[in-house]
Amino acid sequence: MPTLLILDKGKPVARRAGAAPAGTLRSWVEQVAAGRRERVNAMATEPDPHLSMVRQVTPHTPEGCEECLRLGSPWVHLRLCLTCGHVGCRDSSPLKHGRAHAHVEQHPIVEPMELMEPGETWRWCYAREAMA
Repeated sequence: MPTLLILDKGKPVARRAGAAPAGTLRSWVEQVAAGRRERVNAMATEPDPHLSMVRQVTPHTPEGCEECLRLGSPWVHLRLCLTCGHVGCRDSSPLKHGRAHAHVEQHPIVEPMELMEPGETWRWCYAREAMA
């Protein structure tokens, strides 16, 4: 008969399928969910430490993604690196140059290119995978 393995305070406890005490499983699920909520809430209230890297920048290639222009590749939306002015395509583009630049150069904070997406006023941190 298949078993359901439940860890209780680090100790594995095997139970028959469907025979796990509901309280134990429910308690574990609630603890995991609460931990995730706390982490998300902390990220939302703590200032992003990478914001100190933001500079007044001018886009290197306001007409499009630097690498895509060189390669002749299409892009969907553009992101401006707020540390150096690199213009890269976002993750919904085939080659994801914005993310690649952020990781290679250690420049995590980007915002949408105003010329391409008017009215957007947010910043994204690739290092934290969260709004900045």
